[in-house]
Amino acid sequence: MKTEILILNVNTFEKEGQKKSRIGFIFAKKEYLQNTAKFKGYAELSMFYENELPFNNIPLEIIGNVVEATIREVPNVTNPLRKRQVIESIKFKDNVINLL
Repeated sequence: MKTEILILNVNTFEKEGQKKSRIGFIFAKKEYLQNTAKFKGYAELSMFYENELPFNNIPLEIIGNVVEATIREVPNVTNPLRKRQVIESIKFKDNVINLL
């Protein structure tokens, strides 16, 4: 699936001796704008990675800009019988950055 997202932040952290990354983002299309009794705006989402590729490969100039993201399902690390969605790659201008 391809969609437009706005990347808010990327960070790296260590858990149980393994370096990992997190991407914070929102969907950038108006159809994701919510207006309910308890929430107005865009939901802030996070995607977690089992390596530092996102932190190392996403340049600072992309943060705060709308990019085209390719999202796909992969097996869940903690439960291989379940699936989870991750951002496989992002396209900014003419550059494609692979995150897996």
